[in-house]
Amino acid sequence: MVRSPDGKPAAAQYDVTKVDRKAAALYERAIEMTELSKYRDAIVLLQQAIARDETYVDAYLSLAGIHG
Repeated sequence: MVRSPDGKPAAAQYDVTKVDRKAAALYERAIEMTELSKYRDAIVLLQQAIARDETYVDAYLSLAGIHG
């Protein structure tokens, strides 16, 4: 198990309620794009979300999912 410097499991540090609001809005738009099969647009939006909030785990996971 990966641990943070304070000894807690790394996953315990992720709190979705603390995600940057603009990053979350970009993420939501990206999900809408994937539902429309507009994957290139979704990738750009997810990259923008990650740029705004580098701790946004869901954005990384969704980006990985698109790349398959």
